[in-house]
Amino acid sequence: MAVLTYQSKSKLKKALRITLIVVGALALLALLRFIYVGRYLVYNEDGVQLQQSVETLNAAEPQGKPAEEFALIREGQTQQLGESASQISGFYLTASQLMDASVRDQLSPLPGGCNTLLLDMKTATGKTLYPSALGSEPAASDVQAIADWIVNLKKTSHVTLVARIPAYRDSAVALSDYSMALPITGGALWMDANGSYCLDPASEKTVNFLLDTAKELSALGFDEIVFDGFDFPYSPNIVYSGNGQQATIDAAQTISQQLKAKGIGVSFGSASKDLLALSDHAWVHAGGGTLVSELARQYVDYLPAGESGLVFLTASKDTRFSSYGVLTPFEE
Repeated sequence: MAVLTYQSKSKLKKALRITLIVVGALALLALLRFIYVGRYLVYNEDGVQLQQSVETLNAAEPQGKPAEEFALIREGQTQQLGESASQISGFYLTASQLMDASVRDQLSPLPGGCNTLLLDMKTATGKTLYPSALGSEPAASDVQAIADWIVNLKKTSHVTLVARIPAYRDSAVALSDYSMALPITGGALWMDANGSYCLDPASEKTVNFLLDTAKELSALGFDEIVFDGFDFPYSPNIVYSGNGQQATIDAAQTISQQLKAKGIGVSFGSASKDLLALSDHAWVHAGGGTLVSELARQYVDYLPAGESGLVFLTASKDTRFSSYGVLTPFEE
């Protein structure tokens, strides 16, 4: 049996050390390459894909932002950076937030990148967050301060202001004129789950009231009015002889025609294709991004503005939302 000499053993150990160093270096290079390429992997419903133009994406990527925040993830396509610059982005505020003076202070001035602000200008029962001359009840004693803040915001920024109100919910107006309200058996008025009396969309008085409300809000500085929950309320207790949903479509046609003639944007909160066809935008609440494509199919085909008319109201950072407008809830 051959016996290795001391010199042979030394050469063998040296060769092993060199081999280990080379293997380690190759493994380190492979790891670094994986980390580098991983920046350009796009995760979508089809699996994992490599962004086709790494050089272009790397050159366009803003400093300090990870690439995945700017990659558009949609079925079967990707978006080049910079295409979404004109898309709707900003915040939406609930009625309770808007009534909080400290929240309003935090939005004066508006944060950078905010080009749209959606404000709930009525509570669920129809109380207004601005001084109204139409018989609606004010939600707080300082609604004039809220109105002043809105007027100043419009003067000092280029933000698009969107007012959202519950379409038919206004207890004060319903109680002031029973002919505008929805009745139940016995002549009493129907009340929804939020404790609000509701107006009848077939009533000419109701349509005129909604038009006048929109004009008041436009005078404050709002560019678009969203009539939330525009579908006819469903309840077996409502006594109604006509076609309730058709009444809402007829009302929407009148409102849309008159407001757009005055340059006021209008949207109707509904997934009905007839109401979407009369809407500038669909303002849709959404959670995670797994249903983005499914939700988009429900709205985009019927909106006059197509994809640019769909705006998601979401706290999610999922990049699948980024091909559409996105408003996030304002966090103090």
